[in-house]
Amino acid sequence: MDFFHSAQSYIKHFLKAGDEHSIHSPFVFSFYSNVIRPQKNYYCFDAIEHLRDRLCDNHTLINVTDLGARGGNNQH
Repeated sequence: MDFFHSAQSYIKHFLKAGDEHSIHSPFVFSFYSNVIRPQKNYYCFDAIEHLRDRLCDNHTLINVTDLGARGGNNQH
């Protein structure tokens, strides 16, 4: 039930909130402007997107050997 309440609160806030200029906290404004909605196209964005596209197209299976604890019985 908490998830639905949180989602509902977020949607209400999103619909009522103005633009980035209505943010009063300097830290939150800076975070929003530079991280969430950056206006610049940084030099590394294209390289990251190219790598991401290559990885999304790669369907190679990866074998993983789990060396962690087995089950809930932790006897030494």
